[in-house]
Amino acid sequence: GYTYVHILCKHISIVVQPYAHILVLSLAITFLPIEVASTPEGTEIPLVWLLGMLVTSIGLPFFAVSTSAPLLQRWFSLSGHVEAKSPYFLYAASNLGSLAALICYPVFFEPLFHLTQQGRLWVTGYGLLIALIILCAILLRNNSNTILERRYHERSAGVTSRQRFMWIALSFAPSSLLLGVTAHITTDVAAVPLLWVIPLALYLLTFVIAFAKKPLLSTSFLSNTQIASLFGAFILLPYIESTMIIILIHLALFFVLAQVCHSELVRIKPGIDHLTDFYFFVALGGALGGVFNTLLAPLIFNGIYEYGLAIIIACLLRPGRLSLDKKERIEDFIIPLGILAIIVVPDYLFGGNPMHTYTTLFFIYQIVLAVLIFRFRESAVRFGLSVGAVLIGAALLVGHENLIAQDRSFFGVYRVLSIDEGKVHYFVHGTTLHGMQLRNETEQMEPQGYYARSGALGQFFSILDSNQRSVSDIGLVGLGAGATLFYMRPGQDWVIFEIDPVVVRIAQDQHLFTYWSKCAESTSTSLVLGDARLSLEKESDGRYDLLIMDAYSSDAIPIHLLTKQSMHLYRSKINSSGFLLFHVSNNHLDLPRVLAALLADANLDGRINYGKKAIWVVVAADQ
Repeated sequence: GYTYVHILCKHISIVVQPYAHILVLSLAITFLPIEVASTPEGTEIPLVWLLGMLVTSIGLPFFAVSTSAPLLQRWFSLSGHVEAKSPYFLYAASNLGSLAALICYPVFFEPLFHLTQQGRLWVTGYGLLIALIILCAILLRNNSNTILERRYHERSAGVTSRQRFMWIALSFAPSSLLLGVTAHITTDVAAVPLLWVIPLALYLLTFVIAFAKKPLLSTSFLSNTQIASLFGAFILLPYIESTMIIILIHLALFFVLAQVCHSELVRIKPGIDHLTDFYFFVALGGALGGVFNTLLAPLIFNGIYEYGLAIIIACLLRPGRLSLDKKERIEDFIIPLGILAIIVVPDYLFGGNPMHTYTTLFFIYQIVLAVLIFRFRESAVRFGLSVGAVLIGAALLVGHENLIAQDRSFFGVYRVLSIDEGKVHYFVHGTTLHGMQLRNETEQMEPQGYYARSGALGQFFSILDSNQRSVSDIGLVGLGAGATLFYMRPGQDWVIFEIDPVVVRIAQDQHLFTYWSKCAESTSTSLVLGDARLSLEKESDGRYDLLIMDAYSSDAIPIHLLTKQSMHLYRSKINSSGFLLFHVSNNHLDLPRVLAALLADANLDGRINYGKKAIWVVVAADQ
C-alpha cells in the first residue's frame, strides 16, 4: 500500500491522483463482504495456503485501506493548512485510532455482533471511508493553485542511502520484536487473539508516542530506560518462576526497545517532499521483519532464536556515537568476545552451570557483567554486541547435554531429551512435555505420564475391555509421541489426525520413540495430515465409536478446536452410542469449565477425571 502511494505521488499529477485512488478504492468493493476463500488440503504447507487465502480473500480491501495514512498526509502537506509543513503528527493520530479500534473489537464488537453482522459493519465502514476520501479529494481540488505553488517552493535536503538503510533497520527491529514476543506469549499461555492484542497495542502505542507533535519522552530518558529494562530482564528472569511475571517482563522490554527505535526513526525523518519515500522504507522494514520471523527463521533456525537476534539489532540501533578510530572499532568486537568468554568458560572449567550450584555467586556474577556493559552505553556497536554476548552466552549455558533431537516447524519447536543416561525419552513442544517413553525392552511399551494405564485414559480403555464394549472405529486428534497407540487392539480401525509433519516424523523415528512402530503394525491405521477440524468435516457422520481429542495438553492450545461449532461437529462424527474423550490438562486456562458449557450447549453428558498427571473428560450422548 505504501509502495503504491509513493509511486502515485511521485509520478502522477496531483490533479489526477484523487481519481486514480478512488478507482482503486472502488475496485476493492468487488472483494466484499469478507469471507474465507478456501480450506487447506492435508498435503499443503499451511503457511503457503494461509498467505494465499489471505491474498485472495482480503488482499485488495486491506491494500486499499492501508494506503490512507501516507496518502492523506501527503495531500494534507500540500493543503496550505497552518500545520501542513509538518504532517507527521497525523501518523500518531492514525495509530491512536488503530489502538482504539484494536481495544474496542474484543471488548465491544466481537461480543455484541455475529460474524455476518460484523461483515456488514465492515462494508459500511469501508463505504464511509470512500466518502470521506472523496471529500478530501474535493478539498484538494479546490486548493489546486495553492498546492502547485507550495510544491514549486517545497525543497529539502536530499535523502542518502544511509538514511534509507536506517529507516528500514529502525522499522525492522520493532516488527521482528513484536512477532517474537507474541510467539513467546502464545507458546507459554494459549494461541488466542486476546493475547495477540496486548503486544500489538504496545507496538501501536510506541508510534503514537514517537510521532506526537511534541516529544513526550526525551532521547536520554529512553536510552537510560532501555539499559535499565535490559539489565532488569537479564538479572531477574533466571530467578522468576511465575509465567505471568515473566511475560510482563518481556512485554516491558519489548515496549522500551520498540519505543527507542521508533523515536530514533522520527528523529531522522526527512522533509515533507520525501514523506512518501520515508513511509515506503518504514513499511519495507516492517514487512521484512515479518518475513524474517514468519518465513525465513523457521527455515534457518531449529529454535526460536530470532527474538534474541531482534533484541541485539535494537540495541545496535540505539542513539550513540560511532567511533571512527580504527583501534576503537576493533575493540568494539574484541570486548564483546571477551564478555562471551567470561560467561561460557567458567561453565566448562567447573563442569556445570553456576546458576544451579551457587546462586549468590551467580547473582554477583550478573551484576559485575551488567556494570561492565553499562560502561559501553555511549557506543551503540559495543553496547549492542555486548548484549548479544550475554544472550548467546545464556543460550550456550542452557543445558543441551540431554538433547538428542530438535526440529522446528510453522507450529513451534520440538525437542527430544534423553534423561537418566538414556533410560527415558521426553518429547517437549515449546515448554510443555507432550509424551515420554521408558527405553528398556521390558517397559518400553508401557505408556507413561498423561497416558499411563493407572490414569484416566488407561481406566477408560480398561472399562471398555472389561465390559466387552465393541469399539472398532477410533479417531485420534493429536499424535504426540504416539503413547495413545498403546491402547490399539487387533481388528480396530484407527484414523490419526495430525497437523504437523514434524510431529509425525518424530513419532515414527524408532531411535526416539517406538509406540508407532510397535503398535500401529497390528492394527488398521491411517494418518490424515492437516487441521483436524477441517479434516473431520470431510468424514461421514456417525462414523466413529470413539473420538479422542488430545490437542489441548499444551500451553499453546488450538482454541478453534474447542468452540461451539467444533463441539457440534464432533458430536455429528460419533455414532449414537459413541464416546468423545478430551484431554484438557493446561497450566493457565480452566478448560474443564469451558468444556462443560460447550457440552451443555450441545446436549451432551460428560464425566471428568482429575488425575495427578492429567485431566481427562469422557463425553457421551446420555448418562
